[in-house]
Amino acid sequence: MIWRTAVLAAIACLFLAVPDVDLMLLSLLHHRSILTHSALPALIPLLFRRRIGLMPAAGALIGLYVHLICDALSPAVGFGQVWLPAPFKMPLGGLSRLWLAGNAALCFLLAQGICRRLSPGLAGPAAVVLVSAGVGIFYGLVNERSILSAAVCLIFPGLLGLSIRRRLLRKLPSA
Repeated sequence: MIWRTAVLAAIACLFLAVPDVDLMLLSLLHHRSILTHSALPALIPLLFRRRIGLMPAAGALIGLYVHLICDALSPAVGFGQVWLPAPFKMPLGGLSRLWLAGNAALCFLLAQGICRRLSPGLAGPAAVVLVSAGVGIFYGLVNERSILSAAVCLIFPGLLGLSIRRRLLRKLPSA
């Protein structure tokens, strides 16, 4: 289980930067492209799942979750908006935050589903809580330089952690 959690964390850290690949493709994509700032980049490891398994896809989803939830805190103006790709290059405007937060939630839920499937009992969800919380705090404090960003990254892992705690308490014999 430890190696799976290590793979999850390593891939999550790698995928923190993936949404900003659009900065290298500004002739085609605007910064915060709808293509890169979504769950879509997680398809990359999914395409190779027969060779590398599903755990890298879960890690990718966690990295995307953290990046997108932090971006959702940005003002939805200028580069803070999500943009459609060429030939349109139009912003989503006020829907940008909804797009980012919705895709962040989707990424987290898919990562949880993959880990639940791959690890028995509560080990999979617990790994998602630990990795997403750890990577989220790191990214929020180091990259975003924001306690608020770090705190927002803890919302979904915190809710999942409470759910795990509830399940564990139900299994304890009553006194």
